[in-house]
Amino acid sequence: MDIVQRSIDSTGGDRKFDTVNTGDFVNLLLIDQRDTISLITKKKGFNKYWTSTLSIGYANTTTIYNNGRAVIIKNDSVREIIDPLELEALAFSCYISTDYAYKKLGYKLTRLDDEKFENFDCYAVLAESPLGQHSVNYYDKKNGKLLMIIYPSGNRSINTEYFKHEGVSVPFKVLMSSHQQGKYTWSRLEQLDYEPPSDTGWFTLPAKGSYKAPQSFRTGTFNFLSNNGSGKIVRGDQGEVESIKDVKNTKDVKNTYEIKWMSDNDYLIFRLKNSASPPTNDNIEYRKCRIITWSGNKYYCQYLTSSYAGGTAVFEKGQ
Repeated sequence: MDIVQRSIDSTGGDRKFDTVNTGDFVNLLLIDQRDTISLITKKKGFNKYWTSTLSIGYANTTTIYNNGRAVIIKNDSVREIIDPLELEALAFSCYISTDYAYKKLGYKLTRLDDEKFENFDCYAVLAESPLGQHSVNYYDKKNGKLLMIIYPSGNRSINTEYFKHEGVSVPFKVLMSSHQQGKYTWSRLEQLDYEPPSDTGWFTLPAKGSYKAPQSFRTGTFNFLSNNGSGKIVRGDQGEVESIKDVKNTKDVKNTYEIKWMSDNDYLIFRLKNSASPPTNDNIEYRKCRIITWSGNKYYCQYLTSSYAGGTAVFEKGQ
């Protein structure tokens, strides 16, 4: 359909979306002015998808999709996803571009009556998946980009702003509203990398059932690589010392933190920014960490800092 093709062309084009099939996305979600959640998404090769949320007030949830199979990790358990509709939606999420996914996955596209909103004049297109899932998509007549999606539940997502990076435009600010009156979430893209470090361990599916990280990760010497830097950590029972090289300013930074394990998979590291000042909220720096998966001496984690900077990191324990 010409409307969808125009959107593809305006955000990068087929050739670009053929080659840019890997990416790490760090988003910050503002939940109805009640909490702030870090949402991390990883995509690789059109058949792998990883998404995880972390906040202070909400339980962590991670979904991993790998070539037709998927699991969801919550608290200390793993559940296999077997619903064909859920698996179809996850396969769709492997694509960086919504419209490119419609095209490549064979969605049926039907032109609907045009819609004119207060600030936008839009084309409307019904998209139906091979298994019958459908959504209504609205495209801005002026620039051709996808502006809004309305789902069968009545929930909607509105792409209020796009960001262009390496020739590909993706939604930068998204307003997501619930069919329940007054419920809304703002999503803002904080970080984007189309060439993240190659480690397919992020997409390894753990076995279903109880899921608790090994006790051996609580102490030792670790090398780590994150989306914000790399370095070395010496961890003991009460705290850890980090020697970090920040990729932004290439300076070596050394910090000492206390550590508190809240569960087998969750820990908090914290310190005073100024040791001579009282331990007020403004003077405490912390990082909440969640061990998502692991293999041997290596674990994969998501973190959220006291300044709401989210990210992921791979830790490998030395022998």
